[in-house]
Amino acid sequence: MISRLSVRNYALIDEIEIEFGRGFTVLTGETGAGKSIIIDALSLVLGDRAYSNMIREGFDFAHVEATFINDGDEIVVKREVARDGRNRIFINGERSTVKALREKISNLVDIHGQHEHQRLLNPSSHLEFLDSFAGLKDMVKIYRDKYREFRAVKNRIETIIEDEAERERRKDLLEFQIEEIERAELKDGEDETLEDERTFLRSGEKIAQLAKEVKSLLSEEGGLEDNIGRLNAIMEEMSRLDATVSETSSQSTEALYILKDIEGFINEYIASLDFNPQRLEEVEGRLAQISLLKRKYGGTIEDILTYLSKAKEELYNLETYSETRENLEEKLKTLQDELKRIAFDISKSRKEAAKILEEQVEGELKELGMDGVEFVVSIEYNEGDDAVIDDTGVGFTSSGVDKVSFLISTNPGESPKPMVMVASGGELARVMLALRSILADADETPTLIFDEVDVGLGGRSASQVATRLRRLGGMRQVITISHLPQIAAYSHNHLKVEKKMKGGRAITTVKKISKMEKVGEIARMLSGEESVSKEAMENARRMIENAVSSDKGQ
Repeated sequence: MISRLSVRNYALIDEIEIEFGRGFTVLTGETGAGKSIIIDALSLVLGDRAYSNMIREGFDFAHVEATFINDGDEIVVKREVARDGRNRIFINGERSTVKALREKISNLVDIHGQHEHQRLLNPSSHLEFLDSFAGLKDMVKIYRDKYREFRAVKNRIETIIEDEAERERRKDLLEFQIEEIERAELKDGEDETLEDERTFLRSGEKIAQLAKEVKSLLSEEGGLEDNIGRLNAIMEEMSRLDATVSETSSQSTEALYILKDIEGFINEYIASLDFNPQRLEEVEGRLAQISLLKRKYGGTIEDILTYLSKAKEELYNLETYSETRENLEEKLKTLQDELKRIAFDISKSRKEAAKILEEQVEGELKELGMDGVEFVVSIEYNEGDDAVIDDTGVGFTSSGVDKVSFLISTNPGESPKPMVMVASGGELARVMLALRSILADADETPTLIFDEVDVGLGGRSASQVATRLRRLGGMRQVITISHLPQIAAYSHNHLKVEKKMKGGRAITTVKKISKMEKVGEIARMLSGEESVSKEAMENARRMIENAVSSDKGQ
């Protein structure tokens, strides 16, 4: 429901804030007071096109903000219109678009009497209304579940047909990749070991030269070993002559032993050196092979082996694919037979319900002062791109085999036409009211706004419209503009719209009036003058009492 509407600098409105209640709310006021401007402002926050010429003269921006309550959650919509044509939309404080706004609000409010926001003027919604009226929702749900399964199987078959060649190509590629990786017989960490070996092999000649230099320094005549030997002999002689030298003499002896150990290691090291150019070539080739695999399958040997595992799994799935095209086509045929049976059962029920709905709508319209109106529920078989056409030429969609549209003729002798082509706003609003009354349980739109619903009405017809508006208000929020006291008297909430002067300029004001003020306003509407008689006041009280008492009879 709409709980609040705030408008600034829009047409005749300087600044107003309206609190809307539950039930049936009526807006009344003198002609030209600005009642329709309020509906226009509401249309803006429902996603209507914004026009800069609606900005109040002397201002650069108009602001309209509305709060909607949906399942206990607040949705705050703000629309700003600029003089230069730019406009901004906010939903709960976040920038949005007209498209997103319409999607968010479309199921919350319907405005009737215009050609916007009217689900009943949209043929795509007529089928939904008819199914609800006929009590077919559960049966349609069963059909839709089957239809989804049918489409899934059909799409699977189409995918299989398209993918058979691709699947064979993929299998060939996977087999080649698996064979290439397995043939390499990779070992985790192998590349790092080979890198170290390559570094060593590339430096082999230099290492041998350095080792030989070490050997020469140690073992050649006059080398370190000879000199340390002579040093050691001298130190031993000195230690015999002076005991204080004995410790240092021992160190020279240790140095000699260390040099001999180094000499032994170097001799063994030189003997172990093997600078086979063929081995270097083998290492280079192996590393090149690993590098190629890394470029293809991953940056490390671990990545390559992981890819190998996944490739084997994918190849296994492709080779063991059990769901054949023949199996699926057999399943599709079974589903299609089930769909036909359910769809034609639904179609039969729809056609039976359509006749009843036609009679009830025409009866309602007669009560609303539209005698002679013909209302037709047209049901045809589906066709076109969206439908799955079977061998009989019948098209199946997610809703069955039927295409439903509501047609109406408001003048005797004229053939029924789509509802959107009904010219009179007042007639259109009453048709909608009749449908809403009959389909009240079928349509769950929480807020209905009727503009021009009382055009051309009077007497008993006006009372019938008033009764239905109040009855609808007992089930959801209903808002309407009215010039008729009969309709205003039946409202649960009454808003009075007035045009006043402020600073030499006309402004529109809106006030929620009390029960006593409501009596006075209805009396004014009865008499057509600001000064009302006691008789008019009494008639107004009686009308309000009749409205309240009508609740007991529902």
